[in-house]
Amino acid sequence: MPLSADAVLRCSSARLGRLFRREHPALFRQVRDIGNFNVKRHRCSRTSSVEGSPFNELSYSSCKLIRDKLTLHGLATKQLNDSTAASLIAKPGHADVHVAERAWLPIVVRSTSQGVLTRRTSSPSYAFNARSSAFNTLLLCICEEDEKLWHFERQDMQHVKSTLLITPGGTYDTPKSVLYNEAGICWDSLARTVLDSYLACKQDDRTLTSEREARTPVSKNHQIEYFGILQYQTKVSEPHGMTLRFPDGSGLPFDLIEDNRNRIQVKTVRPRVGSPGTFQCGFRKGVGHYGRQRWQCVRVSRHDADTFLFLHMTPAEEPSQRVLQGYWRIDSEDLFG
Repeated sequence: MPLSADAVLRCSSARLGRLFRREHPALFRQVRDIGNFNVKRHRCSRTSSVEGSPFNELSYSSCKLIRDKLTLHGLATKQLNDSTAASLIAKPGHADVHVAERAWLPIVVRSTSQGVLTRRTSSPSYAFNARSSAFNTLLLCICEEDEKLWHFERQDMQHVKSTLLITPGGTYDTPKSVLYNEAGICWDSLARTVLDSYLACKQDDRTLTSEREARTPVSKNHQIEYFGILQYQTKVSEPHGMTLRFPDGSGLPFDLIEDNRNRIQVKTVRPRVGSPGTFQCGFRKGVGHYGRQRWQCVRVSRHDADTFLFLHMTPAEEPSQRVLQGYWRIDSEDLFG
């Protein structure tokens, strides 16, 4: 019996987890029983290209713009996903390297919509989120509307704890950091800056990163989900000849793309305290923040993905030590009625 849309929207996360267990018992798969996986049942029939509207349009478009420009200048790039320390990874040459090979330069991209006038200056100032990153790498700050771009070495900005305020002619607006002129952003200069930073990291033993390491989320909860995805890929998708990849971009309403057409939203479940055999998970999504307000959260929608994948991981102190025990795989139409 499928869950109705009203039931999903009204019930709490704990109640939703109980409904999974009681009303969808046949959909739970133990990893050791993957031979029962119905490949034909879960082959998506969509023929259109995979599309999705990002929650944070500004960040998504800025990263995509920088990535496209670097690609035109002969650099291989990959756009990362939510909760990662970097926004992009780049390297000279082609992108066909093993996911564990340390061959990529991580790049942090921060964006703002427009400059803001302050009492102290007659020209607009630009504010960027500059929280500390796990990588000592290249930091790019961009304002697309005003066509301005700055670059900094991340290790030189560790003293900035929250907001980086760039004022024309100020401390951070120097010839060394500026990558624009009266005509707009100098994309040739950006490509040279990225290449120089890559070569410097490679020559003086500053650590480059692998794709797998760069995609590892910063938060512990997202790490659990990430390592569950990797195990699902090797234990379930690959044995059945199904391709699974991460989408190009962050802030998207889905986490994975299967067979280049099926959008998958991933959730990790946990046992509900006091209810043996019952699992629960959060069923909300962050949709961005506005100004100084906190992240806004709304219910997951039936339009966010074609398939919802709920992973059950064994408990362990470190996220990388958790083992995929089983999963529910429910099509959006079946889940929301």
